[in-house]
Amino acid sequence: MSIVVIDPGHGGWEKIGGSSPNNATGPTGLLEKDVTLQLGLAVRDALGGTGLDILLTRETDRNLGLAGRAAVAASMKAAAFVSIHLNGWETPDVQGTETLIHEGAGPSSRRLAECVQAAVLPVTGLRDRGVKKQALGVLNPGSHDPGTAACLLEVSFMTQPAEEKRLRDAGYRTRIAQAIARGITTYLVEAGRMPEIMVAGEYEDGYAAEHAPALPERGPVVVPQSLAMTVPFITEPGKAHVPFADIPDGPVHDKERMLRGWRSPEIIIDRDDSIHAVFVELMARRRQAVCKIEASGRDFRGRSGGWSGTGFLAAKGVLLTNHHVVNSPEVAAAAECVFDYEVSDVDYAKRRDALPKPGRRFRLMPERLFITSPFDHGLDYTFVAIDDAAEKEFGCITLERAAFTVEVGERAFVIHHPRGKPKRVSLEDSGILGIDSKILHYTTDTEPGSSGASVFDRNCRLIALHHASQANTGGLRRENGTVPEFVNEGIKIAAIALDLEQRVANPADAGAARRVLAAIEGSDSLSGYFGGLGRRTGTVGVENVVDTYQASDQDIDIGFWNVEHFATRFGQKLDDVAKAIVDLRLDIWALSETSAEATRLLVERIEQRFGQRYEWLPSEPDAGSKQATAVLWNPAAVTGRAAPWPEDIDWMLRQDSREFSLAGRAPEAVHGAVFPRYPARFHFTAAGSRGPESAAPFDFFLVPLHLKAMDEGGLRRRMASRILAFAVERAVRDHGDDADWILGGDMNDELAGGDFKDLLDADFSALGAADERDGAFTYLKRPKSLIDHVFLSPNLKRVAGPDDFFILAKDRTSPIDYLERLSDHRPVLLRLSLPNRGRAVADSEGGMENLDELLRRVYGTRKGAGKKAARLAGADA
Repeated sequence: MSIVVIDPGHGGWEKIGGSSPNNATGPTGLLEKDVTLQLGLAVRDALGGTGLDILLTRETDRNLGLAGRAAVAASMKAAAFVSIHLNGWETPDVQGTETLIHEGAGPSSRRLAECVQAAVLPVTGLRDRGVKKQALGVLNPGSHDPGTAACLLEVSFMTQPAEEKRLRDAGYRTRIAQAIARGITTYLVEAGRMPEIMVAGEYEDGYAAEHAPALPERGPVVVPQSLAMTVPFITEPGKAHVPFADIPDGPVHDKERMLRGWRSPEIIIDRDDSIHAVFVELMARRRQAVCKIEASGRDFRGRSGGWSGTGFLAAKGVLLTNHHVVNSPEVAAAAECVFDYEVSDVDYAKRRDALPKPGRRFRLMPERLFITSPFDHGLDYTFVAIDDAAEKEFGCITLERAAFTVEVGERAFVIHHPRGKPKRVSLEDSGILGIDSKILHYTTDTEPGSSGASVFDRNCRLIALHHASQANTGGLRRENGTVPEFVNEGIKIAAIALDLEQRVANPADAGAARRVLAAIEGSDSLSGYFGGLGRRTGTVGVENVVDTYQASDQDIDIGFWNVEHFATRFGQKLDDVAKAIVDLRLDIWALSETSAEATRLLVERIEQRFGQRYEWLPSEPDAGSKQATAVLWNPAAVTGRAAPWPEDIDWMLRQDSREFSLAGRAPEAVHGAVFPRYPARFHFTAAGSRGPESAAPFDFFLVPLHLKAMDEGGLRRRMASRILAFAVERAVRDHGDDADWILGGDMNDELAGGDFKDLLDADFSALGAADERDGAFTYLKRPKSLIDHVFLSPNLKRVAGPDDFFILAKDRTSPIDYLERLSDHRPVLLRLSLPNRGRAVADSEGGMENLDELLRRVYGTRKGAGKKAARLAGADA
C-alpha cells in the first residue's frame, strides 16, 4: 500500500528543531498554523477511499522539528510527502502560488511539485510563481527515503486582506484541499504507485463535513470531532407501506387504483426490470443539471462548520436543495455550486482511476430569491437563486405536481454527490417501499452529501427531492421479502408545490413562492388542477400539506370543455380524455359537443382504470348519437340533478332566429335555432360539510352552453344572450330559483361582454371571464352567495365584475398545453372558493324587480333599447 504523508506547517506555541510555531499572520489575526492544519485534515479526507494510507505529521495544535516531520515520512517509506504552508510579506501587493523542492531533489520530487502546482493554481486563481528550488530542512533528501517525492506548497500570501478573507471561507479551503489531493494522485498514477483498489474500485474525492469548521476571527482553532447531520424522517418507516394512508378521506375514491391507473400496463403486470434504451440518454441530460454544493457557516443546528450536499437546477436562475444543506441566506451567499464535477466519459471508459473534471463553479444569489422550509416539522427544501448562465449551460430538471407517480415495488434512481465525490448515479437495489401524500421511501444507495439530490422514476421523471436516510425501524420489506437495514426518504414535488401555494398568502414569502410556482408544471390529481389555492388550514409545513389535501370541502372546481373531436372518434381518444379528466380532478365537468354514448363510455373507463366514480346526465336524454352537452360530477364533492326549465321559459329556449324581429340588426349569415344545443339546466349542491357551519349547503344552477361563432351566428348569439338573461330572471323571480348561476362553455364570445354586463346594477352581480379564443363563462352571484372568490385558469381573463373577485392562477400550466391534442378547443376552468367553516355569512336584503323593470334596467341605457325590450317582454304575453 502506498503511503502519503501530509505535513501541516508550523503549530504549537514554541519553536522546535527549526520549526517556528507560526510564520505568516493575516491583517486581522488569522494564523498560518491554523489554516495549514485545516487544509491538512481536509486533504486526508479528500484522499479517503483511494486505497492510499494517509498520515499527518500533526492533527492538533502542536509543533515538530523539521527533521521530525521528515522522519515520519522516512520511517514509513512514503511515496509522497507534501508540506502545506502560507506565505507572508511586509506589503500587501505581493501575491501568488508557488511550490518548492530541495536544491538536491530528484526528478520525482519535481514532478510531484509540478502536479500539485498545476492542480492548485485554478483554485486560487493567483499568479503562477512556479516550481522553485530552495534548501529547506523539511525537504532535505538526506532526511527522506530515496523513494519519497517531497515538495512544499505555498498556497498564497495570506498577508493580503482579500486573501485572508478567502481563507476564512471553508468552501475555499475545501477546494484547495481537493486540488492538492488531485495533484498527489495525478503524480502517483503517473509513477505507477497507485494501489490496485484505485484501479479496480471506486475513486472517492469527497470532503467530510466534520473537518471543516469556520475559522475563528482570532485565536487558535478547535477542531470538533463531528458535525454529523441527523435529519428526521417526515413519515416513519412502515407508516407509508399502504399508499396514501395519511389521507384516508377525500374526493379521490380509491387511491391505490388511481396509482395503478397512472402506471403503464407492462409495469403493473410483470414488473419488467428492463428499461427502454432512451433512458440512458434522458438520464445523461438530467445529470447535467445536478451539482455539488460546498457550504459553510452555521448549519441547520446552529453549529459552525463546513459541509457538502447536492442540488439541481429546477428552472432558469433557480436551484433546489434541502434546507439542511442550505439553511439560511447567509449560508447560501457563502456557498458555491460545482457543476460538471464528474469523471469524463473518455477517462471512465479507459480506467476506473480517472480524476474528475474540475467542474464549473457558480455562486448562489439569495438576495434575488430565497425560500426555505425547515427540516423539523417542515418539508426540508430550499429554493435559491443562481446565475442564469448555469441553466443556459447545463439545462434544468422539470418540476411537476403529480401526486400519483410511482407504485410500491417500482424503482427510484438518484443522481447525487455522495460524500462530495464526483457525480454518481445509483441504479441498483433501488426499490420503492412506501408512499404517502408527502414522501417516498426507497432503498437506493445514498451517503452523507446525497442530501438535496434528484430522484427519478424509470421514465426519468423527477418524483422526489432526496433528504434523509434512517434505520428501517418499521420493518419495511423488499419485494423478495428481505428487510433492508436502512431506508431513504424523498419529498414529493407535489407536496412542495402545495406548501408553496399556502405560503403565497404570507406577504414575506409571496414573491418567492410565486416565482417558484411559475416553474412547476402539471396538475396534482390528488388536490385538483387548482391545488391548494384558496384553501385555508391554519397549519404549516407537513401538517399543512395533509390538511390542504383534505380541505377539498372549501371549494368546488368546474370545467367547461368542447370535446367535439373526442365525440366523433371516442374509440381512439377514450383513454387520453379519461386521463385528462382524472389528472385535472375537477368536481364538475360540463362537456359540449359530446354524445350520450361517448360520455357513458368515458365515465365507465375512468372508473375501470382509475377507480374514480363520476355520475353524469345528458342535456337531451332523447338525442341518441346527436352531439349535445352533458355534465359529469364527483359524488364525493357535489350532488347533482337535472333541473328542467319551467314551461313558461322552456319554449323560448327552443326558438328559431326567424321567429324574432329585432329592428336595427344586421341580417343573420345563417338562420337557425337560437340555441344549436339545448341549454339544459342542472342543479348542484355541495356535498357534506362544504361551506360555513352557520349556513345551508352551497347550491347553484349550471347551464352548459354551445353557441355559434360571431362570424356565422352573431345575431343568434346576441339573441341567446338576451333570452338567457330573461330566463334566469324569470326563474328567480317567478319560480323561486334563488341560487347562484353559472352559464358557460364553448361560446366563442363571453356572455358577460354583452347583455349580462348590465346586470352589475341589479341585485344579482354578473361576472364573467373568457378565453382569448373561444371559451367563456358568466357567473351570476346572488346577494347571499357563499362564494368568496373565483380562481381562473391562466388562459382566461376577467371581462366583467370586481377586480378582486376573480383571481388568475398564473402559476398553473395552462390546460391548452397538454389538451390541444385531444380537442381543438381549450377548456375553461374555475374554482369557486367557499369561506371557512364557522365563518358567518353576511345577510344582505334585496328582492328581484319585476320582469319589465329588469328588462328596462338591462336594455334601457342603449339607443332604441326600450322598443327591443318591449318586444322581447311582449313575447312572454
